[in-house]
Amino acid sequence: MTSWQKRKKISIISYTREFNQFI
Repeated sequence: MTSWQKRKKISIISYTREFNQFI
């Protein structure tokens, strides 16, 4: 896995966690 894919995956996870907190 390339670093940019890993960073993208992490950002998606963090975005999802914030979104879930908002709900």
